[in-house]
Amino acid sequence: MMEKLLDRGEQIASTAQANRIEEIAQAADEIGGVSVLKTATGVVLRGRKLLERWLLDPALRFIGSVSP
Repeated sequence: MMEKLLDRGEQIASTAQANRIEEIAQAADEIGGVSVLKTATGVVLRGRKLLERWLLDPALRFIGSVSP
């Protein structure tokens, strides 16, 4: 019984992680000028002068923040 509970918890966490990865990727697409690579465990953002833009643009800087 405990094993089923743990499996269910892992399934719920995996689904939540996939949903959050998709949300972050969509938010990055809306910002523009950023290429997005989705992996099984996260999102990789690439772009020209990304560090400068990250410092200046709060939308980009807090893209991975937990939303309420």
